[in-house]
Amino acid sequence: MTERGGVWLAGALALSLVSANVAVVKPGLAPLDTRRMSDGVRRSREWRGRVAPPFELPLLDGGVARSESPESGVTVLMFVATWCDECGDELTEMRRYERGLREERLRVRVVFIHSQERPDDVRAFARRHDLPTSVAMDESGDVMRAYEVRTFPTTVIVARDGRARLFHEGPVHNADVVIDPVVRVELGIGRPPRS
Repeated sequence: MTERGGVWLAGALALSLVSANVAVVKPGLAPLDTRRMSDGVRRSREWRGRVAPPFELPLLDGGVARSESPESGVTVLMFVATWCDECGDELTEMRRYERGLREERLRVRVVFIHSQERPDDVRAFARRHDLPTSVAMDESGDVMRAYEVRTFPTTVIVARDGRARLFHEGPVHNADVVIDPVVRVELGIGRPPRS
C-alpha cells in the first residue's frame, strides 16, 4: 500500500468512527438540543449570586407567600404548570425531598408557583399530585417574568441573604443530588462543592 493510500484509509476510518459515534452513541442530538443545553448552563451561571426578585403571592388555600420570610432559612421556588408533562415526576420527587426536610426539621420552605392559570385548574392539579399547601398563584405572570422563567419546571434556590444559589431549568430527577447539597451549604451544615 502506498503512503498516500494509507493516509486516505486512515482518514476514512476516522470519519467512519466519528459518524458511528454520532449516529449510534448520541442518537437524536440535534444542534437545537445542544443550544438549549448550553443556554441552560449559561443562564444557571448568570443567576448564581444574583439578588432574587422580591414577591408576594397569594397561596391557593389562603395566606401569602413572601420572598422575605424571617422564619425560613432557605426557599426553594418551583415554577410549574398544570399542562406541563414533565412536572408530574418532578413534583413526586420534590414531595419526597420535602418530607425528608421536615423529618430533619430543617428550615427550608418549598413554594410551588403557578403563573397565569385559573385557580380551579391549579386546585385540581394540586389534589391530583398531592401538593402541600404552599401552592402560590402568580396570576399576572409578573413573578415568572421577574425570574425569567422560560421552561417548566424551573427550580430556583434562594438563600437567606436573598441571593439565588441555584437556577435550574427542566426537571430535577434527584433532589438529593441537585438541590440538597446547595440547601445544606446555605444552612451551614454542608460543605461547598470542590471547584
